[in-house]
Amino acid sequence: MSQITDLNKYMPTDLDKTTIEYTAIFGNEVFTPVDPIDESADFNCGAVANELEYVKGFIDYITRSGIIDEFYGEYLDRVVYYFTGIRRIPGEDDAYLRIRFKSLIHRRYNPSWITKWMIRDVFSYFVSEEGMYVIENYIETNLITDPSFELNPALNWTKYEPGSATIIWNTSEMFDGGKCAEMAMVSGSLLSLSQTVSSIVEGMHVLSFYTKYDGTFGGTIPLQVALQRSSDSYYYNFTTQEWQSATSYWLIAKNESTRYEPQQAFVDIPLGMAGQDVTLFFHNVPGAPGSYSVYIDLVEFGSILPNPSVEVVIVGGISTGEEYISIAEGTVDPIVGLDYDIASYLGHDFLSGFSGGSITYFDELLQMVKPAGVQSRVRVVERSVV
Repeated sequence: MSQITDLNKYMPTDLDKTTIEYTAIFGNEVFTPVDPIDESADFNCGAVANELEYVKGFIDYITRSGIIDEFYGEYLDRVVYYFTGIRRIPGEDDAYLRIRFKSLIHRRYNPSWITKWMIRDVFSYFVSEEGMYVIENYIETNLITDPSFELNPALNWTKYEPGSATIIWNTSEMFDGGKCAEMAMVSGSLLSLSQTVSSIVEGMHVLSFYTKYDGTFGGTIPLQVALQRSSDSYYYNFTTQEWQSATSYWLIAKNESTRYEPQQAFVDIPLGMAGQDVTLFFHNVPGAPGSYSVYIDLVEFGSILPNPSVEVVIVGGISTGEEYISIAEGTVDPIVGLDYDIASYLGHDFLSGFSGGSITYFDELLQMVKPAGVQSRVRVVERSVV
């Protein structure tokens, strides 16, 4: 029943409802709404009935809108700001504002706010999951020299190639920068890549790197990693987290995907080891069948932070998520649109801003969604081949 019918029903019986004045003020025809309803004039009936129909329609709109996709215009602004504090960028379409809302509220409907998978789901609105990694316990001070094999890997890394297998400074399959280490394995040949870290300090450390596999390999473990200390040549046991005389390796399983995969382990340096040198080794598995390559990049080794930490690693050149996003330095929100063929913020030199200089939208987004007390940062790595 329309508001006009109700008005006419309850008006005094001696009031003439057929006059021009009555019709103009109250209305006497069934309303014809315009969709969407933005203002009361979008109802074509008498002035009072217009307002009442508008109020009824607005209440119905609010109570029936169960998802953000049903909101538009000013109402969308109000809802987004109420729940997130986000304001519309001048000229930003409803669809792009909804994307930013969903990244915070929907999180791909992840039920938890305290997991790294939730963070991945939030960022997947802007960056595809193929080009993003969420890493816990990142390192601020890396003890590895030339970790991405960019400066002078022949000087900073030691190769052992006694047989037909070789180590190549590959310039086409890198994860970060312009090079990576390719361990080109041949069945039956021994191969290793190593670097010595001097005067290590006591405490828990984190060893991390990225690996990718390619080729024909008949086993499941194409790579093994070892740590050896200088004083007595003891090896670190990554399972028991103790140092021992017997050789011990961290076995890296073959990647199931074709992309780079992050590897991470914890290393305990006891008080008595402080000041010693530690050598990191990457080995192939002797006698492993087949000819294959393992690519290694962005090797990091350093003291664990005193508090929980998480970083979002975004890979340049990877296709983005639902929307493309352009981010310039500054404290304003970015412009989100479909007119970018890559995530164009990668061209901005803002990496130094993580220490408190420039602030990016992604940094602010991570601050909003991460658990309280967890240190966080966003890192962008560039590579020329995806």
